[in-house]
Amino acid sequence: MPRLPLFFAVVLGLSLFPVMGQSAEPKMVDCKPLDQTDFYLCKKEKVQKKALFVPPNTTPVATIKDGWRFKTDPVNGDWPETPRLHFNSHRVSIFFWVVPGALDGRKIKDHSYEPFKIRVLPRLEIGQEYFPCFSGAVTLWFENGQSFVVDDIKTDDGKDGFDKACIGGQENIMLTHVADNFPYAERRDRQHAFAELVSKHRIVAVSSGKRSILLDYPADDPAIQKFQEMMRPEGSMYYTLKYNHENLLKMKQEGKVP
Repeated sequence: MPRLPLFFAVVLGLSLFPVMGQSAEPKMVDCKPLDQTDFYLCKKEKVQKKALFVPPNTTPVATIKDGWRFKTDPVNGDWPETPRLHFNSHRVSIFFWVVPGALDGRKIKDHSYEPFKIRVLPRLEIGQEYFPCFSGAVTLWFENGQSFVVDDIKTDDGKDGFDKACIGGQENIMLTHVADNFPYAERRDRQHAFAELVSKHRIVAVSSGKRSILLDYPADDPAIQKFQEMMRPEGSMYYTLKYNHENLLKMKQEGKVP
């Protein structure tokens, strides 16, 4: 029997590989040897895309497909380079960054200085075509099902420590973040809790009341990986922030700074 022409598999919409050289990308399945050749006849594996996470008890009003953007804030005095991440597409903006100078040695209730806790501050800007103002708690959702409530205010007076502003005109957006009018200890703990989440997990949705927006981007987004690498306790940024915090405490205890 004559050797089979190489274009045969192309005509069939299949792929040919040498016996010892099967490729991993894309993955091939159902490979069968071709008579009197050194090739296999294979089919491309059909990969089903994993369904996007939908926050419980919500109805998705949009799916935004994009990626995260990574940048760093430069060294500032004794404080190291710090990372920030930004998802911004179709009037959905999710932005968060490491708070430099994290916890500058304030006293807690027993008048002792508090230990170092890294903090990350989130900020959201969302078009009101998705979330009308004051429609319910603004919550970020992670791929493992955990969530973080950014804002739960029902009015715009900020009395409960949350801060949300509705900007009219052409912008017509809802702006929200962990506000400065939280009591200090609560603001510190919330920002630290958010830091713990984003250092290990990735945001996949945002909700307000019964509405949700799904974020569609690769699970191995390189921007998220870079951010999480910088957040590791064994990394230089974490070490420098912690060292500066402890050094400031020492100087305060010695009366060298007010």
